[in-house]
Amino acid sequence: MLILLMIVFMIGILVFFFTIRDPSKDNPRISLTINAVTGLPENNSTRKFSPSFNFTLSVIAHNRFGIFPRKFCYENGSIIVLYKKVELAMGPIPSFCSHKNKVQGEMLFASGKEVELPDFLQDQLFEEARNGVAVIAVDLKILDSYGNKKGKIVCRGKSRATQVFPCKLL
Repeated sequence: MLILLMIVFMIGILVFFFTIRDPSKDNPRISLTINAVTGLPENNSTRKFSPSFNFTLSVIAHNRFGIFPRKFCYENGSIIVLYKKVELAMGPIPSFCSHKNKVQGEMLFASGKEVELPDFLQDQLFEEARNGVAVIAVDLKILDSYGNKKGKIVCRGKSRATQVFPCKLL
């Protein structure tokens, strides 16, 4: 009987060590794909512009050992598109869940209205966008079901269509 209790105790310690010890290993894999970008400045004389971004957010919840089912869910949040820390566009994020080892794709839209950048940034954005090398940052702020901040997803990449951004859950 004592041996059986010791075996159960050791199995419990192993389960704890491999599944609970480092929960960051079980964070979902997240990426963002740009489907379309419109409204960026087309010439240096455009002072105000109204950009629009269409993204697909891909999330896959996973678990290293598959002992416990995992899913990644979030409630409504917001997507913010930035260029050099200046907001270009914003949009809502609907609620959705990604279940264990299944990719969940969610379409997201962000738009800005009459965005005006300082002259030096405007010129820089125009040149970079024309050459397909404008690097934008996308921040996704997610909430839990009570409206409390649950986390932030940060993605960075170039602003051309079909570009896939790797993302981090902070």
